[in-house]
Amino acid sequence: MIPYRVIDKISLGPVTLYTWGLMVGLGFLLAWFFAILQAKKQGLDPNKVTNMVLWIVGGAVLGARLLFVLENYDLFVSDFLGIFKIWQGGMSYYGGFIGGALAALIYLKQVKLDFKKTLDILALSTALGIAIGRIGCFLINDHLGAQTSLSWGIKHLDGTLRHPVALYLSFSGLLCFIFLLIIKRYIKTKGLLLVLFLFWYSIFRFLLDFTRCRNLYMPFTDKHYLGLTLSQYISIGLFFLALWLYLRWAKRRKARGV
Repeated sequence: MIPYRVIDKISLGPVTLYTWGLMVGLGFLLAWFFAILQAKKQGLDPNKVTNMVLWIVGGAVLGARLLFVLENYDLFVSDFLGIFKIWQGGMSYYGGFIGGALAALIYLKQVKLDFKKTLDILALSTALGIAIGRIGCFLINDHLGAQTSLSWGIKHLDGTLRHPVALYLSFSGLLCFIFLLIIKRYIKTKGLLLVLFLFWYSIFRFLLDFTRCRNLYMPFTDKHYLGLTLSQYISIGLFFLALWLYLRWAKRRKARGV
């Protein structure tokens, strides 16, 4: 079993590093570095890719905070300025995903970059970023898992054994990254890696949300709407988006007689 620990900061003399922000930042950094390497290999302008990453970071931060505020508006009814105090915590991954995706699409409409090829690179980079960034969630234990009897559960202070949700999400991201990295050697159709990423993430995120604590009276428990979390509803939407993109690709492929 995994002992319960909250490692929210690391002190290095006069310098204090906050572990969640450190791992999320490291995730963005390595995802960007990987995207640059892939861009060079595929003949894309690395400077334009870097600019796109900066757009994505801005859109992700804005979207992550906005969705969190919308879902938890009751926390800010009497503290409007608290909306802007992001250093106090409160970010939604899916909000960041949607905000970053919109920022990338807006940027790609303005510059000359191979659209589908760039989206494939982003799919790989995002999976890598998830694998690293979610470790930050594990270190601060901000996702309370449902009770379990599995030997790798986290033993909380009250003696209960709970699913290590953040580790599941990190491992899922790592497996997705490895899977996409391997299969891209055999895929000739541009844009298909993005579709596969959307399938993978939407399915696994939907299922893994069932390993989270569903007792609404417990701290760090997600709100539920008709039995599902907001993230699960967004996952359903992403799954059907991926299905629509795949069927559209299959239809075009059939029309070409391939």
